[in-house]
Amino acid sequence: MVEKRAPPILSVSGGSLPEAWENAILELKNKGVVFKREDEEDKGNQLDAVMTLEVRNPDVDPFTHLLGGTNATDSALLDYYMEIMGAKDSWLKKFDDPNDTRWDYMYHERLASYPGAHGAIDQIEFAIKRLIERPASRRTNLITWHPGRDTVTRHTPCLQSLWFCIYPGQEGERDLLDMHYRFRSRNVLDASFGNMQGLYMLGCHIRDRVEEARGRELDMRMVEHVDSYHVNSRSYPRFLALMKALDDNIVHGRRRMLNREDVVDGLEVARPEVEAAILAHTTDVFAERGYSGAQLDIEMKKEATRVHGIGDRIFHLLNKYPRK
Repeated sequence: MVEKRAPPILSVSGGSLPEAWENAILELKNKGVVFKREDEEDKGNQLDAVMTLEVRNPDVDPFTHLLGGTNATDSALLDYYMEIMGAKDSWLKKFDDPNDTRWDYMYHERLASYPGAHGAIDQIEFAIKRLIERPASRRTNLITWHPGRDTVTRHTPCLQSLWFCIYPGQEGERDLLDMHYRFRSRNVLDASFGNMQGLYMLGCHIRDRVEEARGRELDMRMVEHVDSYHVNSRSYPRFLALMKALDDNIVHGRRRMLNREDVVDGLEVARPEVEAAILAHTTDVFAERGYSGAQLDIEMKKEATRVHGIGDRIFHLLNKYPRK
């Protein structure tokens, strides 16, 4: 860790999702800048850097990291997959109700139902259509930031944008779907690795649709850009403990990553509980909005079908893409 004025610009690469994440946190530990932040929500020493992180082939094993924190395995990972694929979009606040304190955004909601001036904009469908019709276009760009909402609310999206482009493969190789995404802020101890896994799932959803239309398989690369890849003062002791555990595991050759097959087995076991928990909370949300009796039953039957369909989609993608 280096003490200097401005956060350094760091760049790492890894062959798989957990390898790239591990390389990034080690690089942050060794080369990040330590400074004292004066902020009403977080005062004290911070570790920070600007980070670019490449995952050369997110399809390959190992698939997850045992030290990946929030959303790394089992029910928490499946819950996040479900969220980023849209299962929790109905949980958002009612923006015409000043007393509604629920969340102002979901990533999927901003991407699939961006609040445009003339109605919702499905940017995911736009990206799929653009990649099918103009695979080499440099305009396949999706955004989450909404100035009308995000300049006046406390909860704002950390993920800012996604960008896709298809590059032709060499002779005998698949074409490559290049997926770039940018975060304004990433606390490496919380959802940083889980976010990578969730965005991989979203990328696979788009890739699968494009493959079906083009009749050709695609490889995928992920490139992450982060304005502030950091550990805040509250998380600093946990970060030091994490790095000690990681160093010990490396030195002693202990297992710290899991393969896709092991992860998917755990997700299948967790699926009924995860879907039930999502539907239970959705029932509460709908009841708070005034649904009751037969009307609530009808709406929840629709929601149960939708949520279960999202689960089916997730497992289809997990089983389709263990490619070498």
